[in-house]
Amino acid sequence: MKIYTLYSDSHKILFDEWFRPSIKATNPDLQLICKISEQFCSSGNYMEKGWKETMIEKDNYIIQSLEDAQPNEIIIHADADVQFFKNIKQNLDLKIFDTIDIVCQADAPNAACFGFMIMKNTENLKQLFKNIVEIVKQANDQSMHHINDQRILNSIHRSFGIKMGLLDYRYFSNWMTHDINVSKSLFSDFEAVDSNNIPSNLILHHANYVVGVQTKIDLMNKIKSYQK
Repeated sequence: MKIYTLYSDSHKILFDEWFRPSIKATNPDLQLICKISEQFCSSGNYMEKGWKETMIEKDNYIIQSLEDAQPNEIIIHADADVQFFKNIKQNLDLKIFDTIDIVCQADAPNAACFGFMIMKNTENLKQLFKNIVEIVKQANDQSMHHINDQRILNSIHRSFGIKMGLLDYRYFSNWMTHDINVSKSLFSDFEAVDSNNIPSNLILHHANYVVGVQTKIDLMNKIKSYQK
């Protein structure tokens, strides 16, 4: 199975010191394919100037990976600010793709996150992502918080006949530590290990919901320290 990621210079340290070493240590059975993007957003910070162009670059990369894949091949897309703790294929029943086209990390309160997605290559899925790109292109900087690729995916996937599922809390995001009640309502077996509500049995952690590379690194160090 192939795993794809795209990063720019601002996030190279995350790829070099977190993403790549952790995936090699825990998922040697995955074929890592990466692309270095132009630094469209000079700060590298979420939704600042150049973020739209970064989104389009990433979405086109997803489309290209689907174009290169075999029909019904399962591939993974992950952001560079992801660290891995366990083997994905050993913890995911691929039979779910008999009835589902794409599974994503959960985003609060009950939506899909673009930062980690496992998808089955179908014509409908390719058309969905091509449509996402066209909608993003039409958005202006002021509307990007409301018209971005993640929001569009959640809004229109059903109209393309796409069946989407959410991964459990072991595919972890920082929002789960801030809203323990939502986490428990979504994931019945969510078990906090201390006052920070950080489970110790994670498969991966995506350092979203924070801004700035150093802030991400600090968060990744903290989450990693709780893993068995």
